[in-house]
Amino acid sequence: MSRLLTGIVLIGVSLLTSCSGGKSSSSSKGYLKSSTPQNNPAANNSYSPLSNSSSIDKSQYVAFSRELQMKLMAYNVDVKRVQFYIDQKLILTRALDSAKAEVASGSVRFINGKLINEIIIPAYTPGIVESADLNGLRVSFENGNSFYFVPAEGEDKFVVAGNNWDNGTVEIPYDKNIYRASAGVTNGSVADVKLVVKLTDVTKSDKKTRTLQGRKLGL
Repeated sequence: MSRLLTGIVLIGVSLLTSCSGGKSSSSSKGYLKSSTPQNNPAANNSYSPLSNSSSIDKSQYVAFSRELQMKLMAYNVDVKRVQFYIDQKLILTRALDSAKAEVASGSVRFINGKLINEIIIPAYTPGIVESADLNGLRVSFENGNSFYFVPAEGEDKFVVAGNNWDNGTVEIPYDKNIYRASAGVTNGSVADVKLVVKLTDVTKSDKKTRTLQGRKLGL
């Protein structure tokens, strides 16, 4: 009897160990990534939600333009049902008061002795449209926060809207604070970061099928 009880206890411990190990192996917490060293700005400028090793076929993506927006409207396609992406990495930073540092999202690190709150949105992070009008689109890459994209003047693309542009960076409201956004590539500009879509996501449509059973004579 004691041997039977001992065997049951050992089996139970083994099951608990395997379950806890399965939980700890998961490291995915969403599309926003924590801070990575910026001595190589071009690093981490790719993203695939399916596999870290799979490469992104950029030929599948096209810039979302005013013309494409008008076509979707003409065919009564709800833009909120189209999957959006950004084609370059965006980095949001803001200086923190060390005496009362509060961080809602992103990571905190020291840059030149200053406490910095940093949020990274990798290239080809998927986003959804929360609202849209003729002036632009509000696109969200995480719950509770969004960016406003507007048509670029004289260009066929939608770019991040903001204030106080300076050397390719811009101030934008995010997470109830003001961040300075910069591109994640060397000498890049936020003005070059654009919204893109997959052609398959734009052209797909709902399909409703009804199969006729036929009619028989009532004899």
